[in-house]
Amino acid sequence: MAKNKKYLDALFISIFNNEERSLELYNAIKGTNHKDISVVKTSALEDIFLDGIKSVLSIEVNASLLLIRHLSAIDENMPAKMLVHISQIYDKMIEETDPYALYKKKLFKVPNPGFIALYSGKEDFPKEKILSLSTAFGDEDDGDEDGKVSSIFLKVKVLNINKGYNPELMRKCKTLADYAFLMAKVREYEDEHPLEKAIESAINYCIGNNILKEYLV
Repeated sequence: MAKNKKYLDALFISIFNNEERSLELYNAIKGTNHKDISVVKTSALEDIFLDGIKSVLSIEVNASLLLIRHLSAIDENMPAKMLVHISQIYDKMIEETDPYALYKKKLFKVPNPGFIALYSGKEDFPKEKILSLSTAFGDEDDGDEDGKVSSIFLKVKVLNINKGYNPELMRKCKTLADYAFLMAKVREYEDEHPLEKAIESAINYCIGNNILKEYLV
């Protein structure tokens, strides 16, 4: 089962790890209207929490960066995981630009990050929800005069891509709408078949109906 879930993660990356499609997704999420794909840098990050499988999409547009992950199940640890991923990205940027950048007085600028999770699981979930890293912190007083104070702030916006939850997002990004349809088909067939068979049946249905056919054949 874990192998098949990894396949779905890999499929998300294979579809959107492309400047044109990633810009379509970026515009839909951010509410922007960028058209020049020359300003887009797209890459897939290996997920150290899933044996190195590439499951995190990085989309950089000008000085803005989005990290996007598909979720087939609710994951309250996503903020902590995203913290690890953004650290990896910044570390790589420094290494490729100037390994000694942080030893210099001049400020080394990095793109402003945003964190998105696209949820398509079976459990009830709202249209969108913010998961904050601060919920993972202990309750001990840190000794500051103002009481418990966090110096790290990171939030992940989880968007429900199940049918009927975010129609405007789907309208703006047809590729995401098609991907969400495939995930819905997998869940539909999973009610009567093992996950492996459900995935196979969902893929065959989509190919037969010209949905994501170019990625599935």
